[in-house]
Amino acid sequence: MDADIAMGQAGDIRCLGAWTLAGVARLEPRLAAWAWPRAGEVVIDAAAVTAMDTSGAWLLHRTVRTLERSGRTVRLQSLKPEHGVLLQVIASRGIELELP
Repeated sequence: MDADIAMGQAGDIRCLGAWTLAGVARLEPRLAAWAWPRAGEVVIDAAAVTAMDTSGAWLLHRTVRTLERSGRTVRLQSLKPEHGVLLQVIASRGIELELP
């Protein structure tokens, strides 16, 4: 299954499929156009993510940071440990969040 997003319970977002290089180009504009809540907590459920590489982790990290910078609180739930490690690597390296 290609990387995708869907509306979850109570307006939360569900991440689906393989968040890998092959799907990031298609997924990035969908995330940018998503109707995020204007304030409050955003829950990102990653239980249905079947695979994640560094490009997928970078996109998820950038999405979380963008939401946080706009004043929202973000809670990642059901993130597989190996995907969490990738997110930690991205965050610890201070990888640029914006594209040139």
